[in-house]
Amino acid sequence: ASFLSDVSHETATSLLPILAAELGNPAAVLGVIEGVSDALSGTAKLWSGWISDRLKRRKPLAVAGYLISAVASSSLGAAGSAANAVGARAIAWVGRGIRSAPRAALLAGDVPAEHYGKAFGLERAMDTLGAVVGPASAALLITTLSCRTLLAWTLVPGILAAVAMAVLVRERPRQPAAPRPFLVAFAALPRPFRFYLAAVGLFGLGDFAHSMLILRAGELLTPILGAAAAPAAAIGLYGLHNVVGAIMAFVFGVAGDRFGRMRTLALAYLLGPLMILLLALPVGGGTAAIATSLVVIFVLAGAMRAGESALENAVAAQMLPEEQRGMGFGALAAVNSAGDFVSSLMVGLLWQMAGPAAAFGAALAPMIAGTLMLIWISRGRKRS
Repeated sequence: ASFLSDVSHETATSLLPILAAELGNPAAVLGVIEGVSDALSGTAKLWSGWISDRLKRRKPLAVAGYLISAVASSSLGAAGSAANAVGARAIAWVGRGIRSAPRAALLAGDVPAEHYGKAFGLERAMDTLGAVVGPASAALLITTLSCRTLLAWTLVPGILAAVAMAVLVRERPRQPAAPRPFLVAFAALPRPFRFYLAAVGLFGLGDFAHSMLILRAGELLTPILGAAAAPAAAIGLYGLHNVVGAIMAFVFGVAGDRFGRMRTLALAYLLGPLMILLLALPVGGGTAAIATSLVVIFVLAGAMRAGESALENAVAAQMLPEEQRGMGFGALAAVNSAGDFVSSLMVGLLWQMAGPAAAFGAALAPMIAGTLMLIWISRGRKRS
């Protein structure tokens, strides 16, 4: 299910910069699309996590999320304006939000605690493998098919993902939690987990959508490769980003189980500031230097995202009791979405007004602060 879903929506993500360029003002449009989508997705994640704790079966909610995401992502191909694109992407991300917490809770409930890192790492690896296949297919087909045609075809793997979740995923019987008002359920989350949410959220204020990297790569490669070949090369780099992510997600998961999940997550977070420094610095020295810099940037970005996606949920799973996992996973996903909303919007608008160096540079401080806070929490837990 994760593999097929990511084939669908990562194909759409890799094509977003091209669609945004067709609609005009690409950096601002892309920032608004990603920011608004993440904000609505965060709201959906909170709601689905809260409600899933009160249901006897979480799986139908996850299936519904997969279906919504598939249909809405494919409708991007019919977008005639920036508003249409924002609406379609936002609905798709609402679907992703609805499925997020129930899916994580289903996985945590079916895996022994000592293997949380491996389990979430494997799920993220399959998810990211789909993110390799999707952009790679887009990069191969974009020279023969239009961007809008490819977006429409993302419906097929998206629907298959919903079928896989409905038919292949098992759900263990569980006793639903007692009904609680939303705010009461959120306030009842364990205090150490709320501190953890604060660190994740602080880091997320600088963790912008990586589709921005595709846009930046396209800008740098256009003078070298030409306007026709540069988008395909940029999508290819995003494919490399996802190959690294697919490999490193399981590696980070195994390392987290062995050496400590929170400490390993802090190590993954440290890759973010390194990526930002390379993005913000001026690139010179000719074609080879630009190509090398872009490869390193996309590799760092892929490894960082792999560590985040594998270990943030694994840390949450070990901190949360079963009856609060829906609310906890929903809160974690919502905090990430809120950070993505602020960071993507900030980077997109600053890029439009002051250029890419200023935009990426502004993301550096919250990334460093979030990493330091996570290290502080990790040391406190080790002492206790």
